[in-house]
Amino acid sequence: MQYIELFENGNSKSLKSSRFGLSMILVLFFSLISVSAFSASTIKSIQFTKEKNGYSLVFKNKGPLRYSSSILNDPPRIVINFPDTESGMSTDDVEVQDNPLVSKIHTSQKLEPGNVSLEVVIELKQAIDFSLSPLSGGFALHLVPKSAATTDPSKSGPPSKVPAKNPPATTNGTANRTTDPKNATATTVSPTPPPPGATNSAPPKLVPPQAEERRLEIGPEDLLDINVFDLPQFSSQTRVGGDGTITMPLIGSIKVSGLTKQEAEKKIAAELESKYVNNANVAVAIKEYKSKQVTVFGAVKNPGAFYVLSSRTLLQLISDAGGLTENAGPRCFIFRPGQARIEIDLTALMINGDQSKNIPIYPGDVINFATGGKVVVYVLGQVRKPGPVEIPYGSALTLLTAVAKAGGISENGKKSGIQIRHKDETGKITVVKVNLKDILSGKKPDVELKAGDVIEVPQSFF
Repeated sequence: MQYIELFENGNSKSLKSSRFGLSMILVLFFSLISVSAFSASTIKSIQFTKEKNGYSLVFKNKGPLRYSSSILNDPPRIVINFPDTESGMSTDDVEVQDNPLVSKIHTSQKLEPGNVSLEVVIELKQAIDFSLSPLSGGFALHLVPKSAATTDPSKSGPPSKVPAKNPPATTNGTANRTTDPKNATATTVSPTPPPPGATNSAPPKLVPPQAEERRLEIGPEDLLDINVFDLPQFSSQTRVGGDGTITMPLIGSIKVSGLTKQEAEKKIAAELESKYVNNANVAVAIKEYKSKQVTVFGAVKNPGAFYVLSSRTLLQLISDAGGLTENAGPRCFIFRPGQARIEIDLTALMINGDQSKNIPIYPGDVINFATGGKVVVYVLGQVRKPGPVEIPYGSALTLLTAVAKAGGISENGKKSGIQIRHKDETGKITVVKVNLKDILSGKKPDVELKAGDVIEVPQSFF
């Protein structure tokens, strides 16, 4: 969620000199509160620790810590994001020496208006299972090679997939699961009390779906670059015709549709050996896989046709298409030749981290990301843009989101005493008072809203 500054600015009106000093002190006071609210933690160090079947990365921090992690496949790496966190380390790169699992660790600080975050990228040398566990003054990322995790899990120190549900609390918090909207599963550890949106639901498994290996076959309209070593007169670049054949100099038509690259090389070599040469050495390069396309349309930023040359998942394809648009709905539909329509719950996949929804995508699939409606709430009183606020379906429907979309609290607004009025199906109206300062500081969770709720921000008189 993109945050918009919600804090009062100092009054710029001309004041008497006797009151000007007090006004400046108040401005500085609220500025310090603003900075502390968005810089709640500092990562002080990242260190390796050897374990029975693998290694641990121990993150030491100062202050309450929240983080989310995702594992990506191409190239293999783990990305950990720390919202409201600064780097306290002297360098952006963590030294890695002779480690069989990790090749490089890089950190980068991201600065956005009203938001400071730290991203840590861990580049891997092999496929691993990983788990997260809170520690006093930090947390540990446990890395276990997949061979070790599957061969003898009973001897492994930490769990190789996910921690037990609701592990014991530490000084930094309790472990809860959410998701990262990019490419893979994610894990979040939140300070105590839980941050906005935290739940105690069972965590999803950190195992991405494994796409079955399919033959990558040549098809109509694919462009082939054929090289016959030592016999350049037979080399050519040709496109596969609609009947699945290619035409080569001095040979004629050869049917290659349905063959793999290696099978096509053997067939062309056999044709040459039967007519002209002995021991023909043929190499086939597929320049364009026109027949291996996936069509994406609907609520994505870059709809169109995408080549699929290896196993891909739905999340990877969403990333290739530039991500979802603001009007994306909660579901997408996959039309696969010879099968019934597949319906995917995007909320379960991208918000709840249900990796069973991250299905493999194959050539010939047509994917429609349906558009969705918007939820309307009303933000009135001392905000910069009072009136109805539209929140896309699937976005966080909370008080912070609504106030941010209304432009934030105005100079005369008051964060305490905000009223939320809700009318249920029977017509009964309930009023809840909220202190926005407690939510911004993390003392209390964000307040969930419902369609039609009215938020009124009171005026501050001093």
